[in-house]
Amino acid sequence: MAWFNAFLLQNQNHSHSWLFYFHSAMNTTNLPLWFLQWWDYFGCHVDYLKEHSLVENDYLHFKNNFEPTPLERKFPSLLILCTKFFVPWVCSWFYDYNLQNGHPVLIRKFKIKWWDSFTTESKSSKLAVTEWLQKHQTAPIIDHHPQSKFIAWKAQMAASARTEEEYL
Repeated sequence: MAWFNAFLLQNQNHSHSWLFYFHSAMNTTNLPLWFLQWWDYFGCHVDYLKEHSLVENDYLHFKNNFEPTPLERKFPSLLILCTKFFVPWVCSWFYDYNLQNGHPVLIRKFKIKWWDSFTTESKSSKLAVTEWLQKHQTAPIIDHHPQSKFIAWKAQMAASARTEEEYL
């Protein structure tokens, strides 16, 4: 419960904002199941990636090509990306109120946002993701543009043909 309650306290700067990131050497196969509940409260969310299309594209590239281990399958692909590529985010909360039966009730609202100081190219770029996948995965990287293979093949045939008949 310390993971849940610690971040509900005011920090030394008298705010309720917390910068989160995982060390890139973290072993995601050892994450406990309670961590999923923590992730739902405080973790990064796909919607915040939409603020930065480059990171969103890098995430989609990772998600489409990453083959999780059986132990990693229980965790969302964004959690795995954040642990492998140092994707930081800011979690903050504030007090608000709702009316229930005409009486105000104090509630805590959470907000996840992008950390503006994060340099996207350094850790989670498409190139970094591709290199990591090639180093750590046995499954081939999927090309989601199948026409690119055809165009490359066509260019190779055109270059190797000596006559128009050979090309055709």
